[in-house]
Formats: sequence, C-alpha cells, structure tokens
Amino acid sequence: MRYVVHRRFRETALCGYVNVPAGTVAEKRGDMLFCGGRAMCLADSENGHRYFARDDDGNGLRRGRLTRAIMDELAKPGAMRQKRWDKVWADPLCWPFKRADWEDRWLWNDAFFRADIGTLQHIAALVGAKGG
Repeated sequence: MRYVVHRRFRETALCGYVNVPAGTVAEKRGDMLFCGGRAMCLADSENGHRYFARDDDGNGLRRGRLTRAIMDELAKPGAMRQKRWDKVWADPLCWPFKRADWEDRWLWNDAFFRADIGTLQHIAALVGAKGG
C-alpha cells in the first residue's frame, strides 16, 4: 500500500537517523513503512501516525494535514477545550475511531489515521480545526 510522508521525518528510524522530506512516497510492506528500500517504522506506531499517511487514494498529504489539525485543535488549552472533546464523544461518526482499550479516555485508533477524507473533514469541522 502506498503512503506518503506528510510532515518531514527527521528522527531515528529503524534503519538509523533519517531526514525524509514531506511529499516522499513510502510503501507499506506487512506492518512496516519503507522509504527508498529502507525500513522507517511500524505503520501503526506513533512515528507512523505522526509523519506518514495512507496515500492509495492520492490524498495522503491532505489526510496527514487533517489528522494533525484535528489533534492540534483538541490539544489546545482553554475554556473551549472540553466543549470540543464533548462534541467528539457525542458524535457517532467518531466512535469507530476511539481505541476500545481506554474506556474513560479518548485515544485515536489506527483507523482514524487511515480514514477517508470526508470523515476527517467532518471531524475537523466538528472541532473547529483549520488547515485541512
């Protein structure tokens, strides 16, 4: 499956330190993401979610921007923070993207980072995220 680096990946990868620019095409083989034949990380790892996005539909860069914008908006402190989270908890479209192993806390599961663009746009609008 095709993935794309949606945010510069300047970290220690499985193959060692890398500096991979945004827009670089990656490939998922099994559970691993590869760039230029070099193993980067597990697709469902924190680095996999932070820097890579599914791109089999040509929307990888957009998908990455949307997931990041949603997470950044929900992380903002202030009086509206709880109201944004309340909207997520109350919206049935969001429920499939909550990790089931955390009953009292919302953590995004791997499906969120692979979601279709329409769903991500809905969630972004729900929480007031910009940048998608």
